[in-house]
Amino acid sequence: MKDCREKIIGIFNEHCISNYNLNYYPEIFGNVVCEFEYNEKKYCIVTDRGEIILNGKSIKDASYLESGISTIEVLEKIILDILNQ
Repeated sequence: MKDCREKIIGIFNEHCISNYNLNYYPEIFGNVVCEFEYNEKKYCIVTDRGEIILNGKSIKDASYLESGISTIEVLEKIILDILNQ
């Protein structure tokens, strides 16, 4: 998770986002909680057993795991999609 954390923090740094919180919970199925503010909006992304939840709404089920894509890869893409809107 250390490399993934550094990559996500790098994405935030590239987009000049200093107000973020990134937590990994290995004891809770490896869930990740990523909160940040961008363009005066708050975002909270939670990964829960492969499901991705954005601001309290499920936006992706865990079926992507079957194709070999990792949850962290999906999380990074979602963050970049938000930042590039």
